[in-house]
Amino acid sequence: MTDLVLLEPAQRELEEIAKIHMNLADQIPQKNSTNLILGTLSGSEPFPLPGHIPQDRELRNGGYRYVIAGKHICAYRLIAETVYV
Repeated sequence: MTDLVLLEPAQRELEEIAKIHMNLADQIPQKNSTNLILGTLSGSEPFPLPGHIPQDRELRNGGYRYVIAGKHICAYRLIAETVYV
């Protein structure tokens, strides 16, 4: 099993998504995007490489992968036994 680490930039983006969701809650169906994102990322813990390989050569060569959580793309990289978002 691998560890999942949300780096500071990813944490800030997740907080921003939560703020936007709260501000638009009356205009969009009640759906918690942050829970969807965290659930998708947590689902990758036992199997850290299920995501897609990016088409961008630099990202691909850097070992990055991504998963899609609703309308959000979550990029991550596996280093040793840890998934960094």
